[in-house]
Amino acid sequence: MTTDLDTDVDTDTDTDTDSESQSRPEGPPAKMLARRTELTPMLSQYLDCCEAHPDALVLFQVGDFYEAFCEAATTVARVCEVTLTQREDSTGTYRMAGIPIDTATSYIEALLSADFRVAIAEQVEDAEATSGLVDRAVTNVITPGTVTDGDLLADATATYLGAVSVTDSGSDASQTTGAIATIDVSTGTCRVTSIEHDRVSEELSRLTPAELLIGPAVETETVEPSSLPFETMHTTHDSEAFDLTAATRTLEAYIDEPTVLLSPVERRAVGALLDYAEYTQGDCGALEYVSRIRRYETDTALRLDATAIQSLELFDSRQSHGETLIETIDETASALGRRTLESWLRRPLADSEAIETRHDAVGALAENPLVVETLTDKLSQIYDLERLTARIARERADARDMRSLLQSLNNVPEINSALTEALTETALPNKALEQIQVDLDSLADIRTLIGEAVCSDPPQTVTDGDVIAEGFDDELDDIRATEEAGREWVSDLEVRERERTGIDSLEVGYTEVHGYYIEVTNPNLDRVPDEYTRRQTLKNAERFYT
Repeated sequence: MTTDLDTDVDTDTDTDTDSESQSRPEGPPAKMLARRTELTPMLSQYLDCCEAHPDALVLFQVGDFYEAFCEAATTVARVCEVTLTQREDSTGTYRMAGIPIDTATSYIEALLSADFRVAIAEQVEDAEATSGLVDRAVTNVITPGTVTDGDLLADATATYLGAVSVTDSGSDASQTTGAIATIDVSTGTCRVTSIEHDRVSEELSRLTPAELLIGPAVETETVEPSSLPFETMHTTHDSEAFDLTAATRTLEAYIDEPTVLLSPVERRAVGALLDYAEYTQGDCGALEYVSRIRRYETDTALRLDATAIQSLELFDSRQSHGETLIETIDETASALGRRTLESWLRRPLADSEAIETRHDAVGALAENPLVVETLTDKLSQIYDLERLTARIARERADARDMRSLLQSLNNVPEINSALTEALTETALPNKALEQIQVDLDSLADIRTLIGEAVCSDPPQTVTDGDVIAEGFDDELDDIRATEEAGREWVSDLEVRERERTGIDSLEVGYTEVHGYYIEVTNPNLDRVPDEYTRRQTLKNAERFYT
């Protein structure tokens, strides 16, 4: 007789529970913990994942579904509006809810919107090649500020994870120095600044991070979600990550001489930020695509507090069908351009020389409409290079991503030529356009490599085959030729054996269990040659091998 692991199984997903409990992960299922020694190997594996990520809701791959069990199953059923079921095994009876992996994006989006962090526990070995329990591990933790999946991201809007740290300079709070660090994990863009503690809320309102790490000693009322004019998730991360020694050690994997480039309070913020970002990306380790941490001064841009941003309707209209400023002026041709424009609007230049340099560049292009037309055309053919290269660095890219990179880079020479034309037509030198030309690299070696290595129209996944182009690798070409020759030999064998035996219905086939076989129907068994060895008997035929 089995006992209930969850005695309160309820298939009604519209239960009325406390709103605070609805938006917080439950941690490891309590009843599982209490009866751990009785769990099946799979449930024990699930519990291990829950214990390793107590701040997240674990979605556990079982075949073609992500499953949640016990308390977490109730949450998934309610938030994702899927059926809550129950299962009985040697452990007892327990709740479960699943979402199809192929359509998981919309369900994960719903969980993120409900303020959950989602830990994805995937099968990390081939189920068909494993006789026992399939090994599973959490490959990444998805949170509002660390989303990298393109389907969960707004194409042309940056999604920031932020961190705030402070160092007390005295009893006067206005003298307390703070630091704000942000990173867009999907692109690797990482910035940090020092700021007076009483201006932290103002700068956060300009940056609007989707998720915020709060360091020790930060006055919570300063960054309380209710006091910020935008939605953000507060995350409690390991306080040791904000420790100066630990933070500096984290930074050493990204930049040389962090103690020289960044102040102590800035190191605390950036170090904790990167430590948490690494944690969410699973076994990727250091985010190698974060190649530069930009330090900026807040006084180089106009001070825009929350009231100014709202009053000017930069990004949100106060009218239900109104148009924001960015919507009005946005004529960018690429996601890169759209994010750049948004960044400029959030931090308008305050330095007159920088403003004049930018205006001169705009003026030079305005005088050459044909150049602008060419640039617009070429830029519209460029994929989101920042997110693309980040996927490649995380080893999450597929062959189509590589071809997208090639297509994007193939436009660089013509962009460079258009800039040359604009500079030639302009009477005065233009520092901004000249610097762009200096920075532009067509990466001819990478273009050549991708062009030679990857098929022009590769499949979506590597396991489908036909990813590497013919002629790139001699050994692969030999294997393919052998495979093709083998198929031809088997096809020829069927023709030869039909002619030799006179059995027109003879067929050569293959199964995973028995390998290759020759199949002969029952009426023709008297014509089977003596050298055929019986392998398998079917209802209407026999299978042989030679």
